[in-house]
Parts: sequence; structure tokens; C-alpha cells
Amino acid sequence: MGLKAFLVERKTGKSLHSASPHDDNACLVTTDYFEAHGTFKSTAFATAQTVDVSSPDLGGALVVTSILMRAAKKNAGTVTLQFDDGTNTEAIFGPALLTNAELTLAFSIPSGWKAWKDATLQVVTNSDFIVSVTVGYAKIPVGEDFGSWDAAR
Repeated sequence: MGLKAFLVERKTGKSLHSASPHDDNACLVTTDYFEAHGTFKSTAFATAQTVDVSSPDLGGALVVTSILMRAAKKNAGTVTLQFDDGTNTEAIFGPALLTNAELTLAFSIPSGWKAWKDATLQVVTNSDFIVSVTVGYAKIPVGEDFGSWDAAR
């Protein structure tokens, strides 16, 4: 005879999730924050502009977990992926010069790159050429101010 048991989170009193795989034997499910709360956003455009890819909730921050970017070859064209809060700007990648070749970039960041409080993820181009970006990220509810974030990296 089986014993029905479950784990309870001490702070909230809520039971933790479990799963019943193919044979109906329950098991505790563990995952990291990014797998549980991660999402992605894609954008594509063909004009010189700054595009907001994603913004955190007010007072929160973004954690980037993967980046896929493609940009067409363009004489003196540049593309930059950056965090910006309206006052402070930090480039994640770029500016990449596209004069000699197109850009194809794909990588994951298992530990995540965390932005500071209220920093938006942006793509910036300086002229008209085709750019497509897909970014995996998670939103965290509380972010550090820029000074603390900058000092910690």
C-alpha cells in the first residue's frame, strides 16, 4: 500500500509540483528559474532604428538566456544589442560592422546575463538593412540599481 506524500514550501504553505510519468509513479519535479519562467521574443526590421525587444516589469529586470541574430551585409552598417534604461546604456553585443560580411550569431547563456532595474533590451541599427533577432529571457521581479549592477560585474 502506497503512502500519499507531498512536499510543502515552508514560506507559503503551497505544495511543490510533482509529475506522474508513464507508469503513474509520482516524482518530484525540479527545474531552474529560467526553464520555469523563460520566454522568447523575436523581431525583424529593415530600417535604421532602435527597437525595444523586451522590457521588464516596473522595478524588475531581464535575464537574457539566449541570443539568435542575423543581419544582412551593408556597407558601413552596424547592429548593436544593448540594455538601456533611458539614462544608462550597456552593449551586450556590438556595434558589429557589416561592411565585409553578414552577421549570423547564435549562443546560449545557461547562467543568464542579468540587466539592471528597468533596463530594456534593444536592437540598434544605423542604416537600412535586414535584421532579425530572437532573444530568450526571463523577467525577475526585483532588479538592482545601475550603480550596484555595474559594480558587481
